[in-house]
Amino acid sequence: MDWNDIEVPGIYSGNGEVAKNAPNKLGWLNAIALASNANNQYMSIIAWIGMDLYTRESDRGVWGEWSKLNLK
Repeated sequence: MDWNDIEVPGIYSGNGEVAKNAPNKLGWLNAIALASNANNQYMSIIAWIGMDLYTRESDRGVWGEWSKLNLK
């Protein structure tokens, strides 16, 4: 799986150890991808690995960098 290939809203998961463009390589990653105003060219992903939470956005179909949220 390549996390940069997400083009439609949905629920995604993959092994961060082998998936391309994952936020880290520490294990299984689960995510929810949402389109902005039903436009798949502008999307957001909320992803988590254990207790670590990450976000990223796409602008006209180009994914930006992952940001780790500090919840502690």
